[in-house]
Amino acid sequence: MTASLNFRENYSLQSFNTLGLASVARYYTEIHTLGELISAIAFANRQGLPLIPLGGGSNVVLGRTLEAVVVRIHLLGCRVVHRKNGVVQVRVGAGENWHDLVQWTLACGAFGLENLSLIPGSVGAAPIQNIGAYGVELKDYFVALEAVNVVSGEVEYFDREACGFGYRDSVFKQEKLDQYIIIWTTDAWGRWWLNEFGDARSQRLKSAKRCVTFVGKSFQTHGCWVMPAVFLKTRRFLL
Repeated sequence: MTASLNFRENYSLQSFNTLGLASVARYYTEIHTLGELISAIAFANRQGLPLIPLGGGSNVVLGRTLEAVVVRIHLLGCRVVHRKNGVVQVRVGAGENWHDLVQWTLACGAFGLENLSLIPGSVGAAPIQNIGAYGVELKDYFVALEAVNVVSGEVEYFDREACGFGYRDSVFKQEKLDQYIIIWTTDAWGRWWLNEFGDARSQRLKSAKRCVTFVGKSFQTHGCWVMPAVFLKTRRFLL
């Protein structure tokens, strides 16, 4: 699986990190498919340079120059992959914005992640840090992830146990540091959270529904655009 990519040399990353630090990458490109990521890994190997993935740029301090191939991950998409007993598993692209995903789940009637709203960054970065806030952690709703081994180029599967989650920690910050690039995550949510936490979250659901605006063939929830087929399919199972 190969794909052609446009690698830009000596490319400024200042607009791609939230601190606005002046930083220049030896090579830079954007990744939209698995094939493109495989091609970028092969290119980095040929150049003898490390491959550095960049998501939302909110948890990094970039050096002035990076002798590396920097890739911005734009793998997008949300789809239901399994449903049982009122719980739905959703597979999400690593390039999706985390906060927009939380808003999307609330608009669909799935509760549990609202404490993690407004955390900056991408979905693919969330498992690395095992993000959390106000007593809730990603691992509480995490099922599995898929990641590309940057040495072999193979896609590998990690369930919750294999990720070795700890407090703001995972194997991807420890023994598997810099060895994988996450491309998809799967999490589980369900209607039963509404009953467990009561009316406060019921009111949040009503507020979230008011935030859904249909525009043409798509809809928007706080800036997150999703095709209606995906939304309707999810709403059918969750609401």
